Amino acid sequence: MKKILLAACICIVLAGCSQQENNQSYAALLMADGKDYHAEGLSEEYSLGKELGTIANKVDASVKPSQNFWSNYLDKGTVLFRAKEEESVILVKKGEKIEVFKAAE
Repeated sequence: MKKILLAACICIVLAGCSQQENNQSYAALLMADGKDYHAEGLSEEYSLGKELGTIANKVDASVKPSQNFWSNYLDKGTVLFRAKEEESVILVKKGEKIEVFKAAE
């Protein structure tokens, strides 16, 4: 009986220790021209083309943007550019680097 009680106590302690905070991660998204775009990271593969506009609204990270020039990642006022090399790519200049957003399939 003591062994069963000890095993039950150990299981309860281990179960309590294994619970972690609910750390969720969300995809970095933006909507432009009626299409969804997702972040691909920084790249030197593309060059800035025509300016498309600026982010009009930043929504909560857990929300999928539902209007043109809304993002759950980029700050309001962030300037968006089309990539010269590929029409389905939107670029954001971050200092000397360029962040790439590709159209969702």
